[in-house]
Amino acid sequence: MLKKDVLTFYGNQASVARVLGITRQAVSLWPEVVPNAPARELQYLTGGQLKVADNGTYGDLRRRKKTAS
Repeated sequence: MLKKDVLTFYGNQASVARVLGITRQAVSLWPEVVPNAPARELQYLTGGQLKVADNGTYGDLRRRKKTAS
């Protein structure tokens, strides 16, 4: 799930933050790809209108973090 898609869906960072119960600043710190936990919650909250990528994006991120250590 891309951050730009979430912002397009909700309109702005404040709306995203409100629906997730987090701060606007937390949303602003997300990278281009929404972190796994909020992405899955957004998928649930939107009834699947926003979807967690099934193309290995999150698995790739986990592997990159492990190899970067």
